[in-house]
Amino acid sequence: MGDMSVFASKFNRSSISLKEYDEVLRYLKKHKNICKTEEIEEKIKNVLKVIDPISDVIEGKLSRNTVIDERSIVRTIKQKHEKEWYSYKKKVIDLNSKLKKKRFTLTDKDFDLLNDIADALDIECGYLFKRLSEV
Repeated sequence: MGDMSVFASKFNRSSISLKEYDEVLRYLKKHKNICKTEEIEEKIKNVLKVIDPISDVIEGKLSRNTVIDERSIVRTIKQKHEKEWYSYKKKVIDLNSKLKKKRFTLTDKDFDLLNDIADALDIECGYLFKRLSEV
């Protein structure tokens, strides 16, 4: 696969993930108290496709993810929150665990984390688009 194909594939997967993530984030902002139904479970899976691999990297685990470049996203988030990185990592891991529960309530701090992750994913898409344009 040539460089262009690699970047196009990565960009496509990342941009789809960002779109799905953003749609769920908008839904969650309207419904902060969540009790998972089958429909809501599917929505949450789109967020977990992004947060799970990020949480794995933060915990030092090997991610099996093929959808996003979680290491790059973690680097971006770490640069933004370098001073409080050790406490911030725990918050991301805790949020990941919370999203896997049957019932949960999202706080404003949870939405701050979700937005930070969305921003980092958006930056990754921008980077991939730029690389794709240069090839």
